[in-house]
Amino acid sequence: MNGANRMPEPNSEEVRAPKPPKPRISYNGITLFFIVIFLVVFVLSGLQCATLFEYSIAPSSDAMTYVVITLLATAMICSGLAAVMLSLKRVAAKIFANAVFALAGLIEVIMLFMAITSGVGAFYAACLMLLLAVPAICLAWIFNRAKGLTEELNGKMLSWDVLVSLGLVLAVIIWGSLSTILTITRVYRSPSPYSPSSCTGSRCPTIDKPVLYLYPENTMDVKVNLSYDGEVLSYPEIGNGWQVVASPDGSLINRADGREYSYLFWEGRPNYTPKYDMTTGFVVAGSATREFLQEKLAEMGLTPKEYNEFIVYWYPQMKDNPYNLIHFATDEEYGAHAQLDISPAPDKMLRVFMVFESLTQPVEVAPQSFESFVRSGFTVVEWGGSALGTVRHL
Repeated sequence: MNGANRMPEPNSEEVRAPKPPKPRISYNGITLFFIVIFLVVFVLSGLQCATLFEYSIAPSSDAMTYVVITLLATAMICSGLAAVMLSLKRVAAKIFANAVFALAGLIEVIMLFMAITSGVGAFYAACLMLLLAVPAICLAWIFNRAKGLTEELNGKMLSWDVLVSLGLVLAVIIWGSLSTILTITRVYRSPSPYSPSSCTGSRCPTIDKPVLYLYPENTMDVKVNLSYDGEVLSYPEIGNGWQVVASPDGSLINRADGREYSYLFWEGRPNYTPKYDMTTGFVVAGSATREFLQEKLAEMGLTPKEYNEFIVYWYPQMKDNPYNLIHFATDEEYGAHAQLDISPAPDKMLRVFMVFESLTQPVEVAPQSFESFVRSGFTVVEWGGSALGTVRHL
């Protein structure tokens, strides 16, 4: 048999086809640059995700906010994997890197939508889009065309122009701007059962100007103790409890200093997380707040003198808001954390505590209803409030 036609032996070297080398990304300045970029994106997106989650309203925030939080978390994972794959010289880094580009663009589109719908304006949103899109396209083009980063997995990778059209902006620039955008996203939100999500000490909204009126049938000595879960500022000084001589007309003589007072005043900074059901209450235009309070407070049982003093204090803080979401706290929401011990015990006590937050547009809430308050015997009346989103230092 002719040797030219001889079949190769099974163990012959001629049978073994050489394995194609796996494509690997080579190190160069561009590669190292993008390793740093994706590590920065990983850190910033993680911090921003945590910040959005912390400041969103719990347990049910605006649905769009949760979409952004989910996308931020996904972008954090993808950017971390992209940095790892690049450092290991794996072509799979392109998959995760381009996923970050696409997610960044989607997040930016959502952020811009939230900015427009919250009253910031389409012009501002369009300028921000233009500002971020130009350098983002340039960076995406560099990544997808740089030497050492051009290998594609069996031709299945999307081209850079398709990815950029989906991404629009690069994550590192977006998250560099999120500190500003976060303020916009906090304005555009729906009311939720609990606000704020969490707070400690000075970060909690304060209990502002609860005032106590005492109306005994006859002039008599009254002792008032306040048990509050937090720090208290009072006038006159509460000490171990207010001890006053109360008259039927509401005037008070403080035993500690002998001075006359119209009411007992206190404010509080809580050491707990205030929880209010902001899905119930009333949405009132800022310009109509005065008339609303006059009507509603009278309905709840305050006298003209009492609700006039209430309005004088609160109306200036509410009148310039586009809309006010007003909720009157229940005893479980307010009274359980600010307990009054009055001796002798009053026959009737009314505690009105208003919680409000500013809105840029009206929302749907379930209206509250109130039982009529009838004064008889020794009557105690208190009113106060809290502005959500506002922190005061006592």
